[in-house]
Amino acid sequence: MMIGKKIVQQLLGVMMVLALFASCEKAPENDPIEIPEGESMPIQIIKNEFNGSNQQLPACLIEGVVISDRSTNNFDPKELYLMDGSQSGIKIVFYEPHPFELGDNIKIKAYKLTMVRNSGFTQIIDVPLSRAEKSSQTYKATPNIVSISDLYNYSKYDCSLVRIDNVYLTKEQGNTYAHSVMLSDNLYYGNMITLYTEYDASFANETINTQRVSVTAILTNSGNSYNYSSELRIRDISDISYGITDFHIDFSTFNPLSNSSLGWKTYTDGYYGNWGYANDDFDNQYQVCAYVSSSYYVTDSWLISPVINLEKMDDYILSFKSGRVGDVSGGELEVYLSPNYYTTEDMNQSQWIKLNCNTVSMNSPQRTWINSGDINLSSTTGYGNIAFRVQFPEYNDYNDRRFTIDDLILESRNN
Repeated sequence: MMIGKKIVQQLLGVMMVLALFASCEKAPENDPIEIPEGESMPIQIIKNEFNGSNQQLPACLIEGVVISDRSTNNFDPKELYLMDGSQSGIKIVFYEPHPFELGDNIKIKAYKLTMVRNSGFTQIIDVPLSRAEKSSQTYKATPNIVSISDLYNYSKYDCSLVRIDNVYLTKEQGNTYAHSVMLSDNLYYGNMITLYTEYDASFANETINTQRVSVTAILTNSGNSYNYSSELRIRDISDISYGITDFHIDFSTFNPLSNSSLGWKTYTDGYYGNWGYANDDFDNQYQVCAYVSSSYYVTDSWLISPVINLEKMDDYILSFKSGRVGDVSGGELEVYLSPNYYTTEDMNQSQWIKLNCNTVSMNSPQRTWINSGDINLSSTTGYGNIAFRVQFPEYNDYNDRRFTIDDLILESRNN
């Protein structure tokens, strides 16, 4: 009987130890501490304050819009990605599956939550669901427009929504999105990054698009990349599109001419003038501008966007602002849409439709922005290219003269 009693005691001890481990893994029903709310703090500031080791956060609110989608099974149901108006993103890891949907605005009480870096990617871990709730804020996630080479500096874009235009999808074995697909800016050489899809994602068995495409995805790192420290994950198959469906471009931070893989092209029939990237003293920032460096020649220069897709949404609106530097008398800035340039990229064989809008002229004050107003593209369907055309006459001097554009927006008012 004594031996039996001893065995029972040992079994009870083992069961108590197992119960202890189980309780450690179980999500707490309530936080054991009183949670001060604190002020809302931009994600970028929180990430900048991080010193490289595990860190407990102060009393503050982290607010943003959910940019991941749990419904398509391409993300862990306990995880979500949050992005705010600073264009920065962060990964939130809960104790248990969360209820938040793509596009939800939420806030998280961050007091004493732990922030870590996993291979350079910032995440807040072990978050009780009781710390998160929907917010009254109305953040809208606008992807950072980048090239593949930009993403090699992944600490700048980690856990945020990005868009890469004018790229190819390739796969060594198979032709579906399941597992690893390579994203490249050239079919035979150039920059590459992995696009990863879980095998049980709802779109895993879709056939990959072999045309040049635009990809909207979250830059993350989950250990599935073979040769790269970062990878991309899309939310749904609609994140892959032929042609750009929208853009919000601040040319002071984005040079479309820095890399041919971005899909922007220039054309000129004048040897001494073209489109370039320079500081024209507008807000002391760099801008895209059409210039002429020797004024004894007539110049006709075009800046042409990548192919845009006007099929997915209705009520498309284009807008921008323009300015001038120097004496541009006789010069003209115009905007065009071509429904067929993308098929051949031949200027002489393409149809160009002039769009009515406000643009800067010699009568406009120098270094002052002129808003174009809304340019309605609702009557246009299918695919096309937007172009900015600048014509300079012959001048009898060598003075600098330029037309400049910025804040280029293409969006659907019904979206």
